[in-house]
Amino acid sequence: IVRPWTMASAAVGVTLLVVPLHALPADAAFSATTANGAQAFSAATNFCPGTVTLTPTADSAVLKEDPNVNHGALAWLGVRGEEIYDERSYLKFPLPPLPTGCNVLAAELKLTTNVYLAGRTHNIRLASSGWGEATITWNNQPGVTGPTVSRPSASTFQLWDVTSHIAASYPVDNGLVVVDSAEGVGTSLWQEYRSRESATPPQL
Repeated sequence: IVRPWTMASAAVGVTLLVVPLHALPADAAFSATTANGAQAFSAATNFCPGTVTLTPTADSAVLKEDPNVNHGALAWLGVRGEEIYDERSYLKFPLPPLPTGCNVLAAELKLTTNVYLAGRTHNIRLASSGWGEATITWNNQPGVTGPTVSRPSASTFQLWDVTSHIAASYPVDNGLVVVDSAEGVGTSLWQEYRSRESATPPQL
């Protein structure tokens, strides 16, 4: 959309040229250069996406105590560090395309608490390979890789700065993993967040 020029008249003052604006058709596109007499301007042929809020297309907990059972349809995502009952949760978001020249400036993961356990620290990592919501289990889960960002457990919700995680998820996106910082120790150290099947799904 080009704003109209304000042009000086022969008399004192100015004359404002008003042009009605109309919606562009769905298949309209900007040209690289548009000329208007001696005036010309250049416009980008593609633009970087703005701020978006995303919910998962897939999420699931995996439980060491049920190593071959899938939990992808449940309304919670468990995170546990316990001697024999470790638990992790995987999340996959529909990341928008990232045009050439565009970068991820900021990304934040929000998880709403379902069952609270004080004193835990939960890390966000990247999944090292692909997985499916209806098929992932403890025994077939991908490994974790990439940067680690940590936050303490919270009674309402928790936020993690995952800018580096999302930036590293282009061009191959395998999703995020929530991991207790002290797996394999202690007893009954279980916290739950709400999954995409709940009324308050995760947000990115």
